[in-house]
Amino acid sequence: MDLPDFAPTIERFTGFADHYDAVRPAPPVALAELLLGMAGFEQNSAKDADRVLPALVVDLGCGTGLSTRYWSGKAERVIGVEPSASMREQASTLPLPGISYQEGFSHATGLRNASADIVCCCQALHWMEPVSTFLEAARVLRDGGVFAACDYDWPPATLRWEADAAYDRCLEWSWELE
Repeated sequence: MDLPDFAPTIERFTGFADHYDAVRPAPPVALAELLLGMAGFEQNSAKDADRVLPALVVDLGCGTGLSTRYWSGKAERVIGVEPSASMREQASTLPLPGISYQEGFSHATGLRNASADIVCCCQALHWMEPVSTFLEAARVLRDGGVFAACDYDWPPATLRWEADAAYDRCLEWSWELE
């Protein structure tokens, strides 16, 4: 599979990581409960001390770490994977226990096979080559693990009628499943 040249995208995100971090939306509170439940981890909000945490959550295209830090206290370890040195440097300015950042791409994380309980990609999948990203996520996930590509702008904002139409069809199908 021929992958696109990601150098222009990495360059585009160099030099303004502090501003980027300040204006990005945070993941919604309900996201963790949803993904943890799908991955088989019990959530008892009144008994947080009794819950079993995932061993590893991987955040692909973590940027400045906003979506990586979100998992603090919700997993034993969290690894943010990001190709931009500028973004990783910004992410590292807010250290939290159990959270680390490493250079890598969504399609080449360098992580062990079957090592993650959850692999997420928050507001970043549109920068990635999807097929190779999905294959890498599948390789890194343990059996029963969950991959989630999340975009929490509402309604979704695109400039392509094809994407908007596909979203509308997906939404209609989800209503039919209820």
